[in-house]
Amino acid sequence: MTDLDNLPDPDIFANDIIENLEAGIESFKEIMWSINTDRQRSRHVESGCKHVLIAGVMQNSEAEFFK
Repeated sequence: MTDLDNLPDPDIFANDIIENLEAGIESFKEIMWSINTDRQRSRHVESGCKHVLIAGVMQNSEAEFFK
């Protein structure tokens, strides 16, 4: 870009910029999808652990109640 006399046509230059911006946005969307998917998996695992813990507490409470 140091040779100002040989710059591409403004329309071509603008289209290149748009293509690069769109590619960057798509990359960002993929990253966000990956983060959200990992976060949902983590919540699901945490939720499952809570259910197991609660079920264990309830079983222990019932065992104490029926002694």
